[in-house]
Amino acid sequence: MRKGFPDKLVNIVFDTESVLGDPYSIQLFDGETANYSLHSREDILTTFIKYVKKRMRKGYQHYVWAHGLDFDLPMLLHKHHTLFSENYFELSLPQYGVFLECFTGKMTFAKMYVEDVGMVCIYDTFRFVTTSLEAACNDLKLEYKKLPRPDYLGKRAPRAEEDTSFREYAMADVYALYGLVQWEMDRIRELDTQIPISLAQLASIVFRKKFIPTGQKINF
Repeated sequence: MRKGFPDKLVNIVFDTESVLGDPYSIQLFDGETANYSLHSREDILTTFIKYVKKRMRKGYQHYVWAHGLDFDLPMLLHKHHTLFSENYFELSLPQYGVFLECFTGKMTFAKMYVEDVGMVCIYDTFRFVTTSLEAACNDLKLEYKKLPRPDYLGKRAPRAEEDTSFREYAMADVYALYGLVQWEMDRIRELDTQIPISLAQLASIVFRKKFIPTGQKINF
């Protein structure tokens, strides 16, 4: 089985906003179609699963990315927040045809299994750049940038006159994040390796691939 960069790949990014620790909105982007949804209109987990499932294809590898998954995964699974006291937990959501494996120890990530379609890896771009999304976009000179943070963010919901600017702020995050993912994919594609979970794993894969002959054992 070939272990290079996948020929068939779907990348999706998402971000959440909260008010006093409760979900307020979710933003998703697949490079073509953006989604901004308020939690008050539809549970953000429902929105997330519907959006991702619609873009899944048999025979493809599927990845969903957040920047700061330590925050966004508990927000996404807000109804199951008590499970995050464990380093690993499983969550069956038969109403969606979904089963989740969540890893919350040294590194937060998840695998979402969708009936009759396949698996989605939910990874964190922070594990590749280890800095804020704003700093990463600036340092890498990416096309999209974060917008200035509203001073009320996280403290209260935007007022009616603030709705438009808040939505622009929230969507700018996922546009910037998608640009960061594309930058990461370009680097990984150049190395022709499978998509890793972190920069550390990428370095390990490249080391083994480039410097250790196939089948050679390393004695410690």
